[in-house]
Amino acid sequence: MRVLVSSDGIIGMLASIVLSEYFDEVYLVKNKSNKHNQNINRYFSINLLSKFFFTSKNLWDCITCEGITEYSQITTLDEPSKKYMNFQSSSIAFDCMGYIVNEKNIIDNIRKKIETIENIFQIDEVHIDNHSKKSLSISLDDMKLLNIDYIFLSDSSREDIVNLFSNTKQTIDYKQDAIVANLTMNTKNNNMIAYQRFDKNNIQGLLPVSDNMYNLIWSAKKEIINELYRMSDSQLLSKVNNTLSVMIGEAKSTSSIARFPLKGFHYKSYRYENIFCIGGAAHSVHPMAGLGLNMGIKDVFLLEYFLSSFSKDKCNINRLLETFSNRCRIENSKYFYTINLLKTFYSDNHLPNFIRSASMKIFDSNIFFKRKIIETATGIDTLKKYLKDQYCYTNQ
Repeated sequence: MRVLVSSDGIIGMLASIVLSEYFDEVYLVKNKSNKHNQNINRYFSINLLSKFFFTSKNLWDCITCEGITEYSQITTLDEPSKKYMNFQSSSIAFDCMGYIVNEKNIIDNIRKKIETIENIFQIDEVHIDNHSKKSLSISLDDMKLLNIDYIFLSDSSREDIVNLFSNTKQTIDYKQDAIVANLTMNTKNNNMIAYQRFDKNNIQGLLPVSDNMYNLIWSAKKEIINELYRMSDSQLLSKVNNTLSVMIGEAKSTSSIARFPLKGFHYKSYRYENIFCIGGAAHSVHPMAGLGLNMGIKDVFLLEYFLSSFSKDKCNINRLLETFSNRCRIENSKYFYTINLLKTFYSDNHLPNFIRSASMKIFDSNIFFKRKIIETATGIDTLKKYLKDQYCYTNQ
């Protein structure tokens, strides 16, 4: 059996690794537009489920060999109400909540692994000649024609195929853009705490990259981002310090900044005949929770979970993939609606401060609810649901 994976981004490559264990041939399409070559070091917050998955594929030690930052606490500040909240890994009996990892390290090490797998074939371009419930055929650059059993879309780069799902697409206009920059601090920080600051029209996330550097993701109304993007380095540094120094201290410099638009979408169906959406092809959420990549990795985790039944019981592959796509859709819809609700709550200019403060006080005092939120954000709830592994229940 043959499968095609539409793009060699992080999720596409991880999906290819999993699929190579259950299918005879996996064709991985190289993405022509390499968006990772921006003039900035990007970082991801990797949650506990993602770490578990990377470890299961013997990738974790390679990815983190050049350095990693653990954090065990997230502190949030709601500026209008002056209310702080802390979310700690000890609430779920783990030593940390997540890991800050360089994007390039992730990509480079997954690519190295791909090159060692004999039944993964990397191709430059592909033309979809035919797709139907019964057959799929593709032609390669050398005009070779192949019959394909399934296609997995891992991002939105193939609009011709993604458009097949358009009638099931749910979208939300965040009315925001975002900038990303790295902040070098005046003094070292040994706390290794991740921060989020919520203000009306602004959401700022800070990931501790090292003991003297934070990765800043600042999302705001487009006009605010326009103003920030036009600032000189000294002006931006002054703005950052005026806004964030109360939480992290004074920054002495900022890196060059990258800008990207924000969009939210989710499909009501992840399957069209024998084509499946995963990762960035199936969903996109606001970066305020840092879950975008982790949601995609969870898709691949679930893909492997359901395919493992095929390996053991020789079940019908169509039924298993249908179950997989339905489960992904249900799991991700929870994230989609929850994050959109939180974004509206923290960005609503019309909500009185006393209501914001009272709501957050009630939430902060509910230990059970906070624990469930942390389990969801770290992916531990998913691991507990599908695995019996000791990793899910004890300090690591």
